[in-house]
This record gives sequence, C-alpha cells and structure tokens, in this order.
Amino acid sequence: MYFEKENYSDEMVVQDGNIIAARGRGFIRFGIYLGKALNLEFDERWYQE
Repeated sequence: MYFEKENYSDEMVVQDGNIIAARGRGFIRFGIYLGKALNLEFDERWYQE
C-alpha cells in the first residue's frame, strides 16, 4: 500500500472536515485541533511548544 503524492502533507497536524491527523511530535497541536472541533473552552497556551 502506498500514499498518492497529492494526498500527502508535510504538516505536523492536518484537518479535513471531521478528520484530524497528526504525526510525530504534533500531539500537542493535535490536542488543540481536537479541543476546537469539540467546542471545548481551554487556553491554547497551556503548553508552549
């Protein structure tokens, strides 16, 4: 199995509609995206990268 080039992104976190994906150390930014998608109230600066 392989990924088609046009579907690949070098970004740490990407969102396409309701799908949010992260790689490597993008887990903190992933949490921010997820919190926003769930309409949670939180301070995005609680952890600085």
